Amino acid sequence: MHPPNLLQSDPTDYVAWSREGFYEITNISKSGPFKIKTVVKGDSEPGYFGTARIVSEAGLALAVDFDKLPYKQVGGAGVLTPMSALGDVYIERMKKYFGLYVESEVVSGDEAKKRR
Repeated sequence: MHPPNLLQSDPTDYVAWSREGFYEITNISKSGPFKIKTVVKGDSEPGYFGTARIVSEAGLALAVDFDKLPYKQVGGAGVLTPMSALGDVYIERMKKYFGLYVESEVVSGDEAKKRR
């Protein structure tokens, strides 16, 4: 389904369209002898509504699961990326409440096929 022409359509068309959305992202990263494949899938459109849900889950991870966050492992100070600040707590919240699927595996190197 293609996005509706928002200038010529009823606003409820966008809401209906966005609820039918989904995404799948495959990332291949290379570090030294290792090549890592990560697949991320979601059950909603990643735009307007998806962004609101993503930001809300980050805030809830900070508010509700603060003691479980990995920030202590990285020194607890400085400017952190979302993953180093929120870590697996955020991913688990996204899986449980957002319908997110994440899988990483080493596809070459000494630890090939190690999944997470």
